[in-house]
Amino acid sequence: MTQEKKSRFSTFFCKTIYTIEKLLLLLRRLTAATMNYSELKKRLKAGGCYFVENKSNHEWWYSPITGRHFPIQRHTKMDIGAWLLKEITKQSGIKL
Repeated sequence: MTQEKKSRFSTFFCKTIYTIEKLLLLLRRLTAATMNYSELKKRLKAGGCYFVENKSNHEWWYSPITGRHFPIQRHTKMDIGAWLLKEITKQSGIKL
């Protein structure tokens, strides 16, 4: 195999690997864990957090673990996505 063919092959191979990695990342994001609103409330209460007040489309909760107030969106018919669950986990100090 000539040097030029090797170079083209390695470039093609690297691009293919990069594309596969991007597809796997996208697949992980699409299949990431979600939770519905009522299940989230149950887990927060079980972890020691408690409801403080309603404000427009959000409920405000307090976590004695972190000592912080944090908002939870009040969309009862929708699932809460993985990114938002991660943020709520950070703010509440509870592993959801």
